[in-house]
This record gives sequence, C-alpha cells and structure tokens, in this order.
Amino acid sequence: KKKKKVAHVWNTGVGSAKAIIGGKIAAGLTNLVDIDIAGTHFDVECSHEEVGLTYSDAVALANHWALESSWEAKLAVDRLATRLGHKRFWEEYGFTLHEANSITIITSENPDADSYNHFVLSDYGYCDAMKLAQVWNIETSQAKLAIGRKVQGGMTERIDLDIASTANSVSCSWGETSLTLNDATALASFWGVPIGEAKQKAANFASRW
Repeated sequence: KKKKKVAHVWNTGVGSAKAIIGGKIAAGLTNLVDIDIAGTHFDVECSHEEVGLTYSDAVALANHWALESSWEAKLAVDRLATRLGHKRFWEEYGFTLHEANSITIITSENPDADSYNHFVLSDYGYCDAMKLAQVWNIETSQAKLAIGRKVQGGMTERIDLDIASTANSVSCSWGETSLTLNDATALASFWGVPIGEAKQKAANFASRW
C-alpha cells in the first residue's frame, strides 16, 4: 500500500504519511510521491487485502492466469503489490482484473458456469458457502454451485434459513468473509477500534449468523 511505502521512505508513521501524501497531491507533486514509492521496491511488503482485492477477484485472476487456486492468485498479487504499490498495481493490472472478472462471469464452457456465475453475482460469499456445505453435507465448491442454482430458482429464503441454522457452529476468518480492506477501514471508524480488531469483530459476526 502506498502509505506504508512512503512512511518507510520518509521514516514516519503511516498516519503522518497519509497527511504528507495529501499535501503533495494538493501541491501537484504526485511524481515525487511515485518516485519515493518506486524506491521501496521489495523493502515494504503489501498484501492483496491492502490493494482491495476481493475473494471473487482472486478466483477470477486464478482462472485468468491458469493457477490452481485463488490462494495462488492472492500470493501473486501480494508480490505485485509489494513491487508496485497500490497506484501502479491498479494502473498496470486494473484492466487485467476487469477482463478476468468478465471472462469468469460471462463466458465458460464449464456446464456448471451458469450456477457458479449466479453465486458470484449474488449477495452470498465464501463464508456462506462454508456454512451451507456443512448443512448440506457437501464440499464448499459444490455448495457454491448449489447456492447459484437456488438463487436462480428464487429460493433465497431457504438459503438464509440454512445459513442461520449454523449460528456459532462454523467459524469464518476475515479472509473468508469476502470483505475488503476498505470495508475494514470503514468498520474500524464506525466501531472506533483498530483495523485489526475490526477485522476480527467482522469475522466473529460472520461466524455468528
């Protein structure tokens, strides 16, 4: 994330770096900011969460890059974000991600593609699929397809009841909630807690309901 990188270069905290970046943007000195970010190269690690990558994005990129799992895609984005920073990552790979999402959602010869696409476009996420996999006694990947079919058939009430039945019996981590770093930042501000605590609290809520 660019604020982490410039904080490293300027030997200051991330909070102070945000203010300095704002001042340089206001003064039209973004080129200097970009140069300092580029100067950190691999010295400051950034994660896929810190560039706002969602679980659906990771799945799309895994398919687009022919990787075996969304986790491999997340690791690849971690490396790219660390090398490029937030701004340059989206400048260089934003279109790739858009294209990957379009391909995943719109075109596929997989007979389960329609069901999967209904799942991706629905309000349900990976954590919900984990819960329903337990209720329906199937694999999480199969639960995603089942959710898609039920969404397509207008049976969301059944889905919601089955999810509710797992209250406190299926634990979801922050990464499995499909929430982004921006969501975590907003929740942290709303709850008045650090971002790490907001992530844990959100994961606990997701596990509870």
